[in-house]
Amino acid sequence: MAPLRIGVIGAGNVAVGHLRAYAQHPDVEIVAVSDVSTERLAAVAQEFHIRHAFADYRQLLALPDIQAVSVCLPNWLHAPATIEALGAGKHVLCEKPPALTAADAQRMADAAATADRILMICFNYRYRNDTRFVKRLIDSGQLGNLYYVKASWLRCAGIPGRQGNWFTRKALSGGGPLIDLGVHLLDLSLWLLGHPRPLSVSASTYAAFGPRGLHYTGSSPEAHNEPFEVEDLASAFIRLDNGATLLLETSWAMHTAAGRDEYSLHLYGDQAGVEMNVRNYCTTDTVRVYRDLAGVPVDSAPHALQAGNGHAVAINDFLWCVRENRRPEATPEQGVALMQLIEAIYRSAEQKREIALP
Repeated sequence: MAPLRIGVIGAGNVAVGHLRAYAQHPDVEIVAVSDVSTERLAAVAQEFHIRHAFADYRQLLALPDIQAVSVCLPNWLHAPATIEALGAGKHVLCEKPPALTAADAQRMADAAATADRILMICFNYRYRNDTRFVKRLIDSGQLGNLYYVKASWLRCAGIPGRQGNWFTRKALSGGGPLIDLGVHLLDLSLWLLGHPRPLSVSASTYAAFGPRGLHYTGSSPEAHNEPFEVEDLASAFIRLDNGATLLLETSWAMHTAAGRDEYSLHLYGDQAGVEMNVRNYCTTDTVRVYRDLAGVPVDSAPHALQAGNGHAVAINDFLWCVRENRRPEATPEQGVALMQLIEAIYRSAEQKREIALP
């Protein structure tokens, strides 16, 4: 079998995760990498023995032997780079969020359809073993009718402060922790529930720490002098067309336990409930199941459940989709719907009222 030839657009930490996963496959050849940072580019090319290294990703896309690419760029570049890659005949694995807007996400989906190429959004938290276990519980009917979901990702001091801090500029990032962390929670919740349609949103956002230069990570805001134009906490109450409700909260910074970086999903059905709590990216002892046995409430934990590396498994799935010409699980259309929901959350917070989704 001929090796699948891959290019990676970006050479930051996320891109390195993609490169490591690709490098584990004997039937994959990493042909090229691109990044505007010559220092990062040289280090990554040397580490992974990549023969082509470009400052401009368009040079990478011009290589005819590359079949698929990972787009691991800052948020505002996801849509243009993905659309150009699809237009160049490449299959694309794009990091989250899909785009800055639902309109851009739709243009990406349209470009994939026009080019007849695979576009997969890298929602890697779907691919952890603990999340997959919860999905099997739900799909088997053991929780019964799910009617209430709580999704939370809270950090004590986690405002991104590295790489020029484009994260805190609205035009470049699209938002704060909602579009950075909450995008994973919303995707997981809707995926676990079978993709019900959001009907309405009531939301609030706050910027209590960033404007004061507090609770940054990686470097101080003074090091880059970028404005803080986004939220550092967002919360939303979402009504779904299957009768369930979803409560979301996500923060980069708040007065909570020192060192806290924890995400959780709590799903409650009329037959049982399940809670997944992941503190500081732990991979064990993350799931509890709650139910009645003989009329007595009990809780249990799945034995020896290891979460694994969701990014690596997501990339395995992408490679399988490309080889088998199979539609990805995380589709472009789901990316569009997710961005429509995120836009509605921001709009509700801005207008201080409930927003109905079309």
